[in-house]
Amino acid sequence: MPDVRRAQTVDATRRERGSAARSIAAVLCVVLAALLTVPAAVAYWGQRTLNDTQRYTDTVGPLVDSRRIHSPRPGTERPAAWAFK
Repeated sequence: MPDVRRAQTVDATRRERGSAARSIAAVLCVVLAALLTVPAAVAYWGQRTLNDTQRYTDTVGPLVDSRRIHSPRPGTERPAAWAFK
C-alpha cells in the first residue's frame, strides 16, 4: 500500500506543477495579446490610410487650409533670415 500512496502523491504533484505551468502560460499569452493589440491597430490604420492615396489626401487635405497649422505660436516666430524666398 505505501507504494500506491507514494505513486498517487507523485502523480498529484506532477498535475499541480503542470497546472501551474499552464496557468502561467495562459497569463503570458493574455498579456502579450493585450500589449500587441495597440500596435496592431495602429499598423492596420496606417496601412489602410497611407497606402490609399485618395484616403490619405482626404485625411490630411484639410490641414492645408488650417489657420492653426500655418499661424505661428506666440514666441516661435522665425527670424527674417529663415523666410522663404
